[in-house]
Amino acid sequence: MKQIIILTMLLAFVAASFGQQITPNQNWTETDYYKKSKKQKTTAWVLLGSGVAGQRGDAQRKEEATHQLNSHCAAPAPRTRARRPGFRLRTLRASRV
Repeated sequence: MKQIIILTMLLAFVAASFGQQITPNQNWTETDYYKKSKKQKTTAWVLLGSGVAGQRGDAQRKEEATHQLNSHCAAPAPRTRARRPGFRLRTLRASRV
């Protein structure tokens, strides 16, 4: 019982020591808030940019992986004979009588 009381008091002391201050020591001025706002906006843009870049990279990797998968699994394209220079295909037209 004695150990439980001591442990509870110790935990309460630790929680109170690391808790937030009730009365802050510093007085925030308008310029401090502007600086804080600017830092937050900069951080937001950096995180947004890195997120967009990460998504773009993921999309490219997914596209490349899909292309590789399709090229290995698909049947090979039929081989066609090389055409001679100047050789043209003639289209057959149905002649009307």
